[in-house]
Amino acid sequence: MNDIQKEKIKERGLSEEEQTKIKEAKLDPMERIYVGLLFYLGLRPQEAFPLMISDFDFKEKVVKIRKAVTYQNNKAIVKSTKTRVQRNVPIP
Repeated sequence: MNDIQKEKIKERGLSEEEQTKIKEAKLDPMERIYVGLLFYLGLRPQEAFPLMISDFDFKEKVVKIRKAVTYQNNKAIVKSTKTRVQRNVPIP
């Protein structure tokens, strides 16, 4: 591996124990909504942070995932998603 290349971080889903702990956690309503969005929509936290009301299309019943947050020098920067493609996630 080239010294400049970063080693890819292996990502995993939450274990059953972690999922149970989150469901049992004492969260206020706004926090509960945020966690619910992450679970239902399958979003990475970087994609959930920049969601705005304009990203929710209730006529088409979709959430438009088109932005993500990254941090540079401890400053949040909104950018396009990792794949640079807008995803439409259905709302039931």
